[in-house]
Amino acid sequence: MSLEERVDLIASRMTLREPFIGSVFTRLHRKIGEKGTAWVDGKTVYFGREFCDQLSDEQLLFVALHEAAHVVLMHMWRCDGRNPKLFNVATDAVINRMLVNMGYPMPSEDGKEVGILLDWVDEEMSSEYVYRKLMENPPPEQQSSGGWGDGDGDDDSDGQGGGTQSGQGGTQGGFDASAGDLRAAPDDADLADMEATITTAAKMAKAAGSTNALVNRVIGASHAPKVSWSEVLRQIMTAQSRDDYTYRRFNRRLMSQGMYLPALHTESMGSLVVAVDTSGSISPRELDQIASEIQSICEDCRPERTTVVYCDMDVQHTETFEQGEEIQLHPKGGGGTRFKPVFDYVETMQQRPAVLIYLTDLCGNTDELTPPEFPVVWGHMTGYGASDVPFGQKVEIDI
Repeated sequence: MSLEERVDLIASRMTLREPFIGSVFTRLHRKIGEKGTAWVDGKTVYFGREFCDQLSDEQLLFVALHEAAHVVLMHMWRCDGRNPKLFNVATDAVINRMLVNMGYPMPSEDGKEVGILLDWVDEEMSSEYVYRKLMENPPPEQQSSGGWGDGDGDDDSDGQGGGTQSGQGGTQGGFDASAGDLRAAPDDADLADMEATITTAAKMAKAAGSTNALVNRVIGASHAPKVSWSEVLRQIMTAQSRDDYTYRRFNRRLMSQGMYLPALHTESMGSLVVAVDTSGSISPRELDQIASEIQSICEDCRPERTTVVYCDMDVQHTETFEQGEEIQLHPKGGGGTRFKPVFDYVETMQQRPAVLIYLTDLCGNTDELTPPEFPVVWGHMTGYGASDVPFGQKVEIDI
């Protein structure tokens, strides 16, 4: 059977066994070449004949699942200036741990597993977190002993991320940092379409009863919001929002007198700024919780516009969402903690926000802050010693 036929068969098996990942894999253009191993760029997935012909069907399925998982987790759009070789190692480590835990056999050569597998990595870790840990303790760069990543991709380009990595108790083997299966996305034109495909497929899989950890990671089902933000912001919303009268809700104080008059009702608050602490002290699990809290804020309070500001020692990234727009977060950071840059940024905005919500562990210096002219709510991630806030209201978020 040719490799083309085997890949078609693997795609069918994937759709039956892992329908969520399979639905994403079927959207990728498949390319077969003679040399190299495998790579993916978010639009095309490549398989090298010399490497794949020596794999069993289950091992080839592992490789296909691995490449599709890179797309599901949007890795090619998340490198964001990081060392691409080391980021590839981090993403491979997370994906391979997930697939091994799901019971799929890694490719092997001469009885040895081929691929990045680190003992200290678990499937719930983000690739950014693993990358930071690898930056602190860089893996040794050795010549690959062959196998997944030893050869070049098509057109003499690099193949899959080189052999195996033994760092901190992982699978033994060499690591060739010049190789990598995670290719840069050709452009951002298909990004929104792929995001919609992934989110829709994840929600369908969840509705069908899937307990796949990857499904939960994509839609955040395992991190339900912990705070009723509508209750927290009710008084602020009343003071800051545009009010109007509506007959959909009657004035209860006058109903006992037989008078059914419209009540003062607020459909939505004004603009909202949510600051996210993306310092190194915030774990991947807490970032997932923060994402759920932001989604809950937007659903409960219906701000006209929400600006998300990611900050460690400085503002690293901002994103703005209009009312009703689906929230897709892309946190950036990983350094120390400093709060003042967020307040400085808000002062430069053309429109003053109705409220600033700062989601943080409060592990930072607040002495340099002065009370702003807008309300501030501190969402404190519990489990840390710091608890005092310099001004505003504090809300405890249980992790």
